[in-house]
Amino acid sequence: SGSDVNFEVKYKNVSSETIKNISVKIQYPKDFKYKSSNITPDFTSRNWDVGDLRSGSEGLVRVTGSFLGSEGFSSDIIVQIFADFSGENYLIAEKTSSIKLEAAPLSLSVSLSQNKEYAKLGDALTYYLDYKNNTGVQLKDIIITAKILGEMFDVSTVSGNGVLNSQNNAVIWRASSVPALSSLSPNENGRVDFSIKIKDSFNIKKVNDKNFVLKVDAQIESPTVPHSISASRTVGYG
Repeated sequence: SGSDVNFEVKYKNVSSETIKNISVKIQYPKDFKYKSSNITPDFTSRNWDVGDLRSGSEGLVRVTGSFLGSEGFSSDIIVQIFADFSGENYLIAEKTSSIKLEAAPLSLSVSLSQNKEYAKLGDALTYYLDYKNNTGVQLKDIIITAKILGEMFDVSTVSGNGVLNSQNNAVIWRASSVPALSSLSPNENGRVDFSIKIKDSFNIKKVNDKNFVLKVDAQIESPTVPHSISASRTVGYG
């Protein structure tokens, strides 16, 4: 959940004539968030005008995005191909593919020590980052990064066994400070944490400065890559 996924729509003209004004339309699952594609879509990010296709020619639309559903979530992606014939636009092909979200190879979740939706000035917050190796191999040299986002955080108050990078307001855990991160066995899990205070007064610069948001984006990675994964490293997001 949250990690980037890629899927491809391949199409081919098997007729003896050139097909005019082809467009590709994709109906995403409701929890899919579009990020990019190899061809620029229209403003909906669901439709691609790919032009004419000569007999025997092929085309490809490659889409990158992320699913916000939880493990076990399943849904369908519907792809439709339209083309012009005698000045009219017709649906000439349609295919449905089912998808299911599996557990991330290296999972990470972020939570607060107190379950709260709102925080007050001067509050001290403790964030837990729980991680787990869901692969069948031992993962080496784990690195966890938590990026602190929000003007009301007092970054100077960060405490814990992570190292603060003040240039990008990120807390980083490595094996040098957390020995357990040097190696993570299959199905092994663990936790790191850090604490931070909210500023004692509002940082108001404009009239509409209100409802300040406090957020932590986290990532976990290892240079170890299981054989079943095609990537340069194993990565998870929280």
